[in-house]
Amino acid sequence: MEILGGLESSMGLCFLNLGQLDSALKYQQNAYELQINSQGKAIALARLGSVHTAMNNYDVALSFYRLGIPIAIANFDNNALTELYSGIFTLFQKRQQYDSCIYYGKKELATAQEFGTPATIAVAYSDLFTSYKQNNITDSALKYLELAAITKDTLLTQEKIKQQQILAFQEESRQQEKQAELKIAAEKRKQNIQYAAIAIGVICFILLFLLLSRSIVINANWIRFLGVLALLVSFEFINLIIHPYLSGYSNDSPILMLCALVIIGAMLIPLHHKIEKWVIEKMVKKNAAIRLAAAKKTIEKLEK
Repeated sequence: MEILGGLESSMGLCFLNLGQLDSALKYQQNAYELQINSQGKAIALARLGSVHTAMNNYDVALSFYRLGIPIAIANFDNNALTELYSGIFTLFQKRQQYDSCIYYGKKELATAQEFGTPATIAVAYSDLFTSYKQNNITDSALKYLELAAITKDTLLTQEKIKQQQILAFQEESRQQEKQAELKIAAEKRKQNIQYAAIAIGVICFILLFLLLSRSIVINANWIRFLGVLALLVSFEFINLIIHPYLSGYSNDSPILMLCALVIIGAMLIPLHHKIEKWVIEKMVKKNAAIRLAAAKKTIEKLEK
């Protein structure tokens, strides 16, 4: 209920700032009815008073303000108390009762200073400046004008520091996310290199097994297929190893990286052809030897 009351009060403030006073009054009344604890009621009373002040219902507004002051004091709610005194100041200013403006302006300032928010203190200084100016008390008016300017400068400085801290935190978070992504990418690349190395090892083992086997006859087309497969896996293996260095030297330029990969492919293809030719020659000789041995055994059986 209290959360809903806070939302209703915020909506009422929005309508008050827009000048839609009927809607503002409706939402502030709902907020007051929804506030169960006394602290929430103090804020609701202050804002009801502000709406009635804007509607020129000064007596009704003043009664709401005076109801809210003891509730705020009892709950040590300086935030609500500051808003109440500020509302009374505005009311007396609209009624052109400038002596009362000074009185409540000082109460507003004292409460704001205790609350410790530079924004509320700056508003209180500005209100007192306006009051003393309207009463033609020049010295006091200049004093509070200077204090308001100093407080606003302090507020701006704090805001700048806060913004810098937010930017620094965002940059730190971005760097941490970037490092995490780089770490994940490095681990994935390492895993892919291991898979490629295993694939090259398996293909080489198969080729060696076929070359050294004395009983298996293999077609040359299979040798060519395994050779092409080994070429592709080797190219990917080399690409995975050199990619970080290539990316750094070329500044991730697609043209330069493509040229480097073409050069690597141009170096691998002749080497692949030479190895393939050598393996096929060895395989043909081995196949011929196996067939010859099989033929001799068949002749020996026939002779017997």
